[in-house]
Amino acid sequence: MVAEHLARSFDDELKLLEQSLLDMGRLALSQLLAALSNLAQSDKSQVDKIIEGDSKIDELNELVDRQAVRLLALRQPMGGDLRVIVSSLRIASELERMGDYAVGLAKRARIMGHQNQEALHPEIIQLMRRLGDKVAAQISLMLRAMENHDQELAVTCWASDQEIDEVYSALHHKIVAAMSGLPGQLPGQSADRVAEFVQLLFMAKHIERIGDHITNIAEAIYFSISGDRLTDPRPKSDTSYALS
Repeated sequence: MVAEHLARSFDDELKLLEQSLLDMGRLALSQLLAALSNLAQSDKSQVDKIIEGDSKIDELNELVDRQAVRLLALRQPMGGDLRVIVSSLRIASELERMGDYAVGLAKRARIMGHQNQEALHPEIIQLMRRLGDKVAAQISLMLRAMENHDQELAVTCWASDQEIDEVYSALHHKIVAAMSGLPGQLPGQSADRVAEFVQLLFMAKHIERIGDHITNIAEAIYFSISGDRLTDPRPKSDTSYALS
């Protein structure tokens, strides 16, 4: 994404902007991995670290805003340079939202942390980890595309969202089926179990939404490099909206 210019300082500023985005992306990845490791039985200190890490992502987001505005105001970029700078603002916004979802995942795990969820719902937690692993791999792919300015890799990352949808749909239906099969219980007990499954649904959705934001970033990377938009319909396999 960064081309050579006559003014060396311009190159340096563009590289700093790109480095800020890479730092944000790597931190978002580490946040997700930390939240995933905390799924089955939440550790409060680990959740606190994830929340603290989100403030660092927010700080980097503000840094990218300042760097981009400075470049736009002082350098009056054109062509590819303008695409890189404008795309960086979109990418930073998407990365910031990814960090928020990782925090949401950790907080919901903490709500349920009084019980070992893996013992209670082994198949659900296994599927959720599989979903998280696929999203983490997608983030790594996105970071490689960004760092290497590789538009083909950006397309591969964009297309990989379909696999994430497939796992998410299977997980969603698994949770709904488990909720539907709850045996008759006292009213208070039944409400507690339903609330537990609702939390699991939200946790799954948080992970899936991170994948959607990565796909948006892949589109922005492709545009910043090529100057073209990905016009094909985005590959989707989400069947969670179906009633059965």
